Amino acid sequence: MGRLIAARAPALVREGFFLDEAAVARYAGAMKELGRTPTPRCCGPSSRWATTFLDPRIRQVELRNWLRFVDSRPR
Repeated sequence: MGRLIAARAPALVREGFFLDEAAVARYAGAMKELGRTPTPRCCGPSSRWATTFLDPRIRQVELRNWLRFVDSRPR
C-alpha cells in the first residue's frame, strides 16, 4: 500500500486526500514501515488495531473484494 500511495502522491493531493506531497510521503513511509515491522509503534502488539490489521485475511479483504467485483463484470 505504501508504494501505491507514494506513486499516486500528486493525484491524492489534488483530490484532497492529503494537504501536500510531504504528508503523502509520511503516510506512505508509515505504511511501508508497518509492512517491514508488523508491530505498530503507536499501539503495541496487543492492541486491537494491530491484531486485526496485521491479520493477512483482514489486510487482503479489499483486494479480494475488488478481484471478485472485476471477475463478476459482464464481458
